[in-house]
Amino acid sequence: MSLNNTLQALQAWSQQQGLPEMEAIIQNYYVNVPEDDLQERAIEDWSGAVLAHRRMAAQRLPQQRLIRIYNPSLSEHGWQCQHTVIEIVQEDLPFLVDSVGIILNQLKCTTHGVIHPIMDVARDDLGQLSPQTSNPNNAIKESWMHFEINRISDTATFALIQNEINQALDSIAIAVADWPAMTDRVTSALEQLRATPAAQTTPTIKETVAYLEWLLAGHFVFLGLRDYQFEAGILNIIPHSGKGLLRDAGLPSPSHIWASLSPDLREVAYSPERLLMLTKSDRRSLVHRSAYLDTVLLRNVSAEGQLLGELRIVGLYSASAYTTPPRQIPVLRQKIDHAMALCGAELTGYRGKALLNVLDTYPRDELIEIEAPELA
Repeated sequence: MSLNNTLQALQAWSQQQGLPEMEAIIQNYYVNVPEDDLQERAIEDWSGAVLAHRRMAAQRLPQQRLIRIYNPSLSEHGWQCQHTVIEIVQEDLPFLVDSVGIILNQLKCTTHGVIHPIMDVARDDLGQLSPQTSNPNNAIKESWMHFEINRISDTATFALIQNEINQALDSIAIAVADWPAMTDRVTSALEQLRATPAAQTTPTIKETVAYLEWLLAGHFVFLGLRDYQFEAGILNIIPHSGKGLLRDAGLPSPSHIWASLSPDLREVAYSPERLLMLTKSDRRSLVHRSAYLDTVLLRNVSAEGQLLGELRIVGLYSASAYTTPPRQIPVLRQKIDHAMALCGAELTGYRGKALLNVLDTYPRDELIEIEAPELA
């Protein structure tokens, strides 16, 4: 049976059941499911699955997320599946499927199938789902996610999975909501650096400006940021400056990173000469991909050379940051030039070319963090 015929059979089922409004939903729901997968089950089970998801989505208020985890059975749900099913309905946002996948992987759940249509729907003031919207401009884009995992019968595990998924999807919602404010704050810091009298003559400032421009050009997924300032020798959060994953409670509490360092390490890490520091957080991302959050620390230094505070940015470098040659990336290119100079290698010689090839293929995360003397 071709994919076309499979969908036609599902739509014929909706007509037989007196549910003509399901035709468009079925088309959107299964259009990207491979034909071989569709042929593995009876039409009754595929139709039962989409109908169950439609019924679960019947009412949803703005900003509300619907999640259901269950083991489908003919007697209770009208369709059957050998796996535990997770159904989610919420507003469409980036990274949703990836982030749910991260959670399921962390919880040692084996994913056997994923269906993820983006549905253009209409809802009334009470959140009731309308059959169709005649005006596409009024359509709401919703993500309807269907995951099938290894069968689970423990209700406590159901609750754990739901709680962890909610936390991950809440993180996405917060980061997306604060994205404009985060990029505005980074742009503001960039403009402040550009206005520095020595911006065009000091290599460190020039590269820092170029690096911030590079981040804003789509090479970084901003997930959180926060401002800090020194008060009485202590690096404190500036209340209400936190955005995204670093939203704060409005209290001037000390920086955990600063507080965890010994006095000797603080002197090195928070030297006024270190305008920019690139490192990793000890916190793993629940958004997009499971990796330790990339951290950019931009220091606020007065005209007199006094360290006043810092802007802390967390997120993930985008795929392009890993495919772009390092000598085309600000700060990294400067680091490579410095390492080559420390080695005393001539670029035109065999040793220089071999060393440059090593640096060009150096693991990107390590290259971002490592200092030039260690690299040399």
